[in-house]
Amino acid sequence: MKVEYQIFTKEVIEEQFNKILETCTSGLDHEEIMQRIHEILVNRIMPVTINDQADEQLTIWRITDPYDGFHPENKKSYVNPPSIDKNGIKCSRQRANIEGCPVFYTSIDPLTSITEMKGNLGIKKKFFVSRWKLKFIRPVILHQLVFNSQTNKNGNALKEYTQVQELKWNNALKEIPFHYQEGFNYALLKIGDLFTSPTEKLYNITSAYAHDVLYKAREKGVQIDGITYPSVENKNNSLNIAWHPDIINSGCLALEEVFECQIIEDNLKYEDQSVSISIFRKGTFINDIFSHWESPFLKILEIQWTELQLRTFNEFVLKGTEALETIILERDISVQLFLEEHIFSVAFQEILNECSNSKPKQQMLSTLQINFEQIVVLQAEHGNRIMTPSGKQCIEIFMIPIKWEKSYKAIK
Repeated sequence: MKVEYQIFTKEVIEEQFNKILETCTSGLDHEEIMQRIHEILVNRIMPVTINDQADEQLTIWRITDPYDGFHPENKKSYVNPPSIDKNGIKCSRQRANIEGCPVFYTSIDPLTSITEMKGNLGIKKKFFVSRWKLKFIRPVILHQLVFNSQTNKNGNALKEYTQVQELKWNNALKEIPFHYQEGFNYALLKIGDLFTSPTEKLYNITSAYAHDVLYKAREKGVQIDGITYPSVENKNNSLNIAWHPDIINSGCLALEEVFECQIIEDNLKYEDQSVSISIFRKGTFINDIFSHWESPFLKILEIQWTELQLRTFNEFVLKGTEALETIILERDISVQLFLEEHIFSVAFQEILNECSNSKPKQQMLSTLQINFEQIVVLQAEHGNRIMTPSGKQCIEIFMIPIKWEKSYKAIK
């Protein structure tokens, strides 16, 4: 059977996508929607990347909100729900899946996974972040939808990545006239805009499109493992991958670690797009089988005593050796001895832990040892007086330059 494909100019493509939005209404099922899309676009070319053993392994992340029957030491608890649960309820339609046909949603970094939960996690609510390793023991085929109007802008975190992909497509089309190359790239951008629309009103179209790529194509002998697309919730600055569920047991995907966490500060809705989390424990899986739990552990490496400062409520400041040797009158001990008692206390460990949680987002769930260097501010209790040239004054704060590391130790 001969299949006709055409490449159009930008003007024609604009008309085509306007027609898709006009005619693919919510009353149509996914098969009717795709029939109209195929007719309007005169079929389409789907750009894919084929990753094989020559490519590096890929780390992907996923959030699991504990549910009835969830077991943190079982790999199955971190994968998708079945198409129909034990109560006969179908999995709901989302951006990349129709009702009753789940996909395995992941992101390429943990922050994006958290933002994709759209605020459903909540402050102090426990959840699990799972880290998976994708190994290309066979060719893994991804449909690329990384181009859209946002990733095409200067300053977008994905701009460089999309430029590299665009060069690949242009090289493949170098034998055709330039205005058709331009049309091809514009068609990719329009599909990307459609798929990453910020409104759920277009889920009827995007889910039908994804179902056609991940499920229906297999009926024709074309196996596409996943769809790569920008994260709408992370302002198109990172990538999600929606996988056909077969990837889970393909031998390509291994669950390596899980983190039991809770959000302690959420600034995802603001410009800095940050989140602070507290990690309770880390679980390690070996060959998809649970191995052991570890807890976060903080170790002080160095206290730079000569750089220490203290400040009184009257804003009198002492530094270095002079500050260390100053006597706290009510306790009759030096400032250095007083601080040494506190620095190894549980309360001070909590202060260091809070500082650790504010580490840049790309390191917040590092599985490795992380080193920190920071001036830690310790609030003094009222009543710790010292003698100054102006008489007795109470210490307000200590500013302590300190180096420490955060790692994990086995839970006995």
